[in-house]
Amino acid sequence: SWIGLDKEKDFAEHPEWFAEYQGERRPSKPCYSHPAVIRRAIEYGLKRAADGARSFSVSAPDGLKYCECERCRATAQGGKVFYDKQAQYARRPDGQLVNITSETIFNMANKVAEAVSEKYPDVWIGCMAYSAYAHPPSFPLHPRVFVQLTTAYRRTPLSGEEQLDTFKKLGMQAGGIYTYYSVFQWDWD
Repeated sequence: SWIGLDKEKDFAEHPEWFAEYQGERRPSKPCYSHPAVIRRAIEYGLKRAADGARSFSVSAPDGLKYCECERCRATAQGGKVFYDKQAQYARRPDGQLVNITSETIFNMANKVAEAVSEKYPDVWIGCMAYSAYAHPPSFPLHPRVFVQLTTAYRRTPLSGEEQLDTFKKLGMQAGGIYTYYSVFQWDWD
């Protein structure tokens, strides 16, 4: 989902709305911590709900190259950022292990759910727990965020059971399991 962004037009006008990766802004992903991107995601969600959607996704576009900007990395609260399985992590000063991308994506999902549920209380906002954002965030989820965990491309140190238990402890009211058998060309069965 591009959460209402046009990666060509919006990138030309607002490159700061997109991922800073290896020091360069790229239209590979949105910058999920940027206030204007969150506003655009909320507008997207409200429009989807107004058009009759009972649920919609705010999951990230596929692939890697997530944002490494200062605002995104501020979710580490001063902890040193490191990479594990191509995902950004940090151990915060309070000892909490956080995944930078999960922190920003699930925060955005919460903000969309908060705004949409005020006007459309029965609409679900879907967000996968997948790839570089498979690790649960460090904060509770809005009750209308539907989380779909994947069985492959899980860049988290947690087992599937630990991951599911953690999401439940964070308040996940609804969820699913995406049985992902892989892509033959990537791992040759």
